Amino acid sequence: MAQKKELHQSEINGEITSVQTSEHFFDFRSVHDNFAACLIDDGDIELDTYVNAYRELQKFCQLMGSVFGFVGSEISSKMEALEQVRTANKSNNFSTMKRMVQFEIDKGMLKDSSYISGSRTLLRLHRGLDFLRQFLKRIGELQPGDKTNTIGQEVYDETLGKYHSWLIRKGAHLAMFVLPTRDVLLERVCGKNTQSALSALPDMLLSTNEVYNRTELYFKEKDLLNLP
Repeated sequence: MAQKKELHQSEINGEITSVQTSEHFFDFRSVHDNFAACLIDDGDIELDTYVNAYRELQKFCQLMGSVFGFVGSEISSKMEALEQVRTANKSNNFSTMKRMVQFEIDKGMLKDSSYISGSRTLLRLHRGLDFLRQFLKRIGELQPGDKTNTIGQEVYDETLGKYHSWLIRKGAHLAMFVLPTRDVLLERVCGKNTQSALSALPDMLLSTNEVYNRTELYFKEKDLLNLP
């Protein structure tokens, strides 16, 4: 619980500002708030607010258009699959990451190819999050006029590209070749105030990285990082 309070501290001090009030733009604060709120005791993750953070990340991909279609479509389909699993299993066993994974392990559900596994779906979202967090981190390190296409391709190869076929990798590289400069990209997804976006980014990355690390650690502990 201390970690959760720490993540909110900068918010209490007024350091986080909403990037854009319009619902049509990507809001770094919304991602931070939901990811920070989903961090619960015992290194676990509460799944309702976790999914809410992904809704905002999905908006980022949509605003990027076809350039990020390869990750946006995966996030959309996996979010829907996770919601279906949780709706079909309304028990408390599917309220948090650890409860869901352990329940599916105990019941042997991960061995059933016909079962839409919440754990397998969460792992796919986890991989998408790795790409998005590292891409946004690198964006924050660029100068205003720097191009973003090279870092997009590099981060993709280091993360999601490891799990995609050659054809998908080729398409992703071609799509990201047309990525604009840093400030043009930020204006496209966040609106005119790009400085507000950049000032909110470190706090968003703090909570995002904590969610990623908790998931990575638990799936590694359960030997599920390579779950097919």
